[in-house]
Amino acid sequence: MIGSMAFTISEVAKQIGLRPSAIRYYEQIGILPPIQRVSGQRRYEVTALHRLVVIQRARQTGFTLTEIKQLFFDFELGRRRQFVGTD
Repeated sequence: MIGSMAFTISEVAKQIGLRPSAIRYYEQIGILPPIQRVSGQRRYEVTALHRLVVIQRARQTGFTLTEIKQLFFDFELGRRRQFVGTD
């Protein structure tokens, strides 16, 4: 996978081990940012594949989709989380 390569949803699904419907759902609920389309087909950059791997690993370790979304977007927006028992 080289920097500017773009993959179809079926290629991504095969590489990551997810169903295309799951990938579309992640985009729909906002865990994946809107994906570029070429001739109406989604084209995924390598960064989207990396994000999907993280999502898949987080799901395997018990995180909910809501928690995953909070983790991605809280850090991306530079928010500082306050955790119980920390200053």
